[in-house]
Amino acid sequence: MEIEERLSMEAAKRRSIEPIVAEEKIPSMPEPGEESFFFGRNPNAIIPRFSKKMLRLLRRYRSRQLYEIDRIYNWERMELCKPDPNKNHPDDERRIADAEKNLGDYKLKIGFDYEPRATETVTYKYIEVVNARQSHFITLDRFNKELFQLRKRKWYLYEYIEEARKRLKRLHEYLPFANREYLVPIREIDFAEEYPERNLQEHCKPGCGIEIADILYLEKKVEELLPQPPPPAFEEKLSVRDRTEQSLYKSLHAFEVEDLPDIKEILQEIDSYPGFTESEFFERNEDGFAPWLSVARYQWLIDLIDEQNGLVLKVKNRVKDFDRDLEEMIAIRCKAMYEAEYMHCFMITLNQELNILRDSEEIENQLLFNADEAMKTRNEMQAVINTKNRQIEDYKKNVDKLNEQILSVQQKFMSTCKGHKFFDFLRRIFKKRWRPPKPPKADDESSESSSSDESSTEDEDADAKSIDSTDMTTIRLDESHCPTGLERSTYDLAFQLRAERHALEKVLMEVQKGIEQRRADVAELSKTMKFHEEVYAREKETLLVFRRKRQQELNKINISVILSMDQLQHFKPGDTYLDLSRAILFDANHLVALKDRVSQLNEETQETRRMHRINVVHLRRMNTDINFMRGEITRLESAIKQEMIKKFGTVINLDELEEEVLRRYVFDLETSAEEEFRLIEKEIAKKKLELANLEEELIRETKMHSEKLNILTVLHEERNVLYSILKAQEKNFERWMQPHKINLDRDVEKLTQIHKEQKETIECLEREICTLRLKSKPLQLFHEVVKGDIIKKTDEQDDGVTCSKTLAPEAYLQRMEPDQFTMDRIRKVVQKYFAQWFNRYATSDNIRKNAKKVTRYLAQAAHTFEGKITERILDCITQSLESMMPKKYLMHMSKENLEKMFRDVLSAYDYQSSEVNTDELISSIYHNVLSTLGQTKSVLNKTQFIMLRLFEQLIELLPLDEFQSEKTTRLLMQLLADDSQIDPRCINADDIVDKTVKYARENLLDSITAMPIRRLADNLDRELSTHKAGAVTKCTFETVRKIPSAQNKNKF
Repeated sequence: MEIEERLSMEAAKRRSIEPIVAEEKIPSMPEPGEESFFFGRNPNAIIPRFSKKMLRLLRRYRSRQLYEIDRIYNWERMELCKPDPNKNHPDDERRIADAEKNLGDYKLKIGFDYEPRATETVTYKYIEVVNARQSHFITLDRFNKELFQLRKRKWYLYEYIEEARKRLKRLHEYLPFANREYLVPIREIDFAEEYPERNLQEHCKPGCGIEIADILYLEKKVEELLPQPPPPAFEEKLSVRDRTEQSLYKSLHAFEVEDLPDIKEILQEIDSYPGFTESEFFERNEDGFAPWLSVARYQWLIDLIDEQNGLVLKVKNRVKDFDRDLEEMIAIRCKAMYEAEYMHCFMITLNQELNILRDSEEIENQLLFNADEAMKTRNEMQAVINTKNRQIEDYKKNVDKLNEQILSVQQKFMSTCKGHKFFDFLRRIFKKRWRPPKPPKADDESSESSSSDESSTEDEDADAKSIDSTDMTTIRLDESHCPTGLERSTYDLAFQLRAERHALEKVLMEVQKGIEQRRADVAELSKTMKFHEEVYAREKETLLVFRRKRQQELNKINISVILSMDQLQHFKPGDTYLDLSRAILFDANHLVALKDRVSQLNEETQETRRMHRINVVHLRRMNTDINFMRGEITRLESAIKQEMIKKFGTVINLDELEEEVLRRYVFDLETSAEEEFRLIEKEIAKKKLELANLEEELIRETKMHSEKLNILTVLHEERNVLYSILKAQEKNFERWMQPHKINLDRDVEKLTQIHKEQKETIECLEREICTLRLKSKPLQLFHEVVKGDIIKKTDEQDDGVTCSKTLAPEAYLQRMEPDQFTMDRIRKVVQKYFAQWFNRYATSDNIRKNAKKVTRYLAQAAHTFEGKITERILDCITQSLESMMPKKYLMHMSKENLEKMFRDVLSAYDYQSSEVNTDELISSIYHNVLSTLGQTKSVLNKTQFIMLRLFEQLIELLPLDEFQSEKTTRLLMQLLADDSQIDPRCINADDIVDKTVKYARENLLDSITAMPIRRLADNLDRELSTHKAGAVTKCTFETVRKIPSAQNKNKF
């Protein structure tokens, strides 16, 4: 890991900084223009008062404006994406760059144009050295391990030979001298040579009885000073086999046989003996000889000879095998020494290269640092230029907005004052230009005269004519006074609009100055950036020159390469020998890749030519379509003009017409007071309703206060009663404190009676608890109790506290349960809730076991009440459920969750008793899935999403029989075929099956397997594909029928 980290750090350090390019101009979506027909008012306050017809008109007008804006935006984007005929396509540029890299123009390291690799660093070279050392070590270590194994085998073989030698020595004691065989002489193991590591072991230990004075003078050796160890006492222990053989040797008189004859002689001698069935065979003669004794002796000696021959042969074979392995090891040793020697030479070469790289590393790092600093400075300049360009674009947008606002102010002035008899006077006021104040000059009189001249020229240039219907002479009016006959509001409005225009023009001038300033900054920064680019190029060239010089130094190092004859190519004819040191060493993989690249280039050429032919045909078709579209556009424009002339008598602009209609309508709305009266009446009605609500609340609070006063009176009375009771208790306590005669017999009898009654009560309660836990039968008491008396007694004691009679134990003895279909639905509901609550705290088996018990109880309760429950009944059912569950699960469920689960169970039971059929259920499931799809965002594959959610709800709500039925497939097919969002090509049946089965396992739906889900998914996929293909074919046939009919119409 450390080497990999160093490599990554070195690569990051050597990685050159990428230059930042100029940002391309991305067209932004233009904003819709200001709606002038609202007269500057808030549209949200006026639009709610529009009629339906005018709302449709406004919606159509806005949609047309948005369509025009979107079309302009798309056109600008298309213009930017339009290819440059003077440049290649970006994909072609990438392919050309890739081809240039893979052309096979490999530069030789001794060439002047060779570009050294950036990975030629000290770190990489050091790693090469380490790898070479590791390879050298692995080569020698592998040989040493094999040698140690062979040495170990030799030790085992030596031990085996010694054991065989001992056995042969024992056999030679019993065999005649002429029949003895010996092993091949084996040289003793030289421990000093074959086990040199034993020389490191310490044989002499301190404190062996040697005097220090004897050691100091060194007159004797240490071995001579050491006390001699006592001679080992060899006690030869004979085994059972040895003792048996010695007894046989003595009893059979084997020592009498000096030389064992051949087998034939032995057989002839045995044939001369009497038969085994004769008594003479076992009788001894005067010399003590018996035939059976001779036969037994010969048999025993022959067995010993066979054992001797076997031992000698085994030792000989094992020694022969070891010698063969030793010869192989000698060959391996030669190869290992050969590889190690050349690896050592290679390591010397690598160390020489490492020294050169280490000496040049500091200079190279400095050159790299200089190049990176130049590129960083250039990138900083480019980033600032990009920021300036973005600011210029923002300023341009602000200029457009300001021009639109100025135009809106002018339109407002024209719409207000056009046609007025003082229009020229008001226009002269409005169109007076705004000029920025000039800095004060030294001569005040000259400034005053210049200002007066400017004002006079403005007055002369302005149109000062005021047209009147009765006077055609030229009248000069003073702007500082409102002339007679002109409304004061109109006069003030002209000055107000002029002030607004001046303010906008002032801001516009400041924005334009900002644009000019930033353009100047961009020009200056571009010069600086160009200078730093030149610096970067010089530094890169200096770095390349330095690396080439370093490569020349590296080329001076000689390296040895081992080649075989099949790796040598391009021999020259002749008798002269060529110097292989001047040959070029190539990687065979590069040559193979180059040959493969030739065939790839031929294939790419053919593909390019084919695509060129296709593109030529496509271009011709596109030009034909464009010419046809242009003709259609011209025809449609002429048709639109003809329709306008027919309808309006002239060619008009629909946008202007709609704006004028909306302007008049808004003006009528704003000038009429009917809407104000209607709003006031609504506000009055709303206030009256609030007043009535407040009066009702006052009455309610008054009643509540009276009730509280009554309760307070009752509490006072109860306090008085309690006070009197406390007084009586104090008196009784004083009386009890007085000593009195104790009579315990009566108390013991009374307590015994109370204990008996309490025991009976406890047994009754235990029976009732067990019955509420849905046991198969009520708890059997140890004494007979009448059921009616028990029920009556509990009703009398716990009236208003216990549950109703429907929850009594006797009610569940009737075993009122719904059918199996409803039980399955209730079990699914209970298992789903338990899986959500206890999935991380219990196993699935425990969840199923508890769910089965709770399902039976809730099913009986739902069947008994039939949906008519109260809060008290719900509390009793919740308490019973808590008593059924183990205590470790109570902390993970609350009362609200149990009530919610029971209500879902009631819903499942209501579904069984209702008249909802499968068609309505599947339809409602499908609509729920569609509503979930509408609420979910970023869904790419809508078809897969709908199918997956549909299957999850179907397996949860439908029984398995209905899920597998053909009716369900037909209903789903009807719903999916009519939906335009469903595309059968987007359905992944395997994914649906896997996720649905996973959902069933998570919700403990044990009856659901992958087989019915896959069958239904495949059927729907096949039916939808057939239906969609049929719809496409039908559409194609209808189109083919329409084309001839259209051609027949064109003929006429």
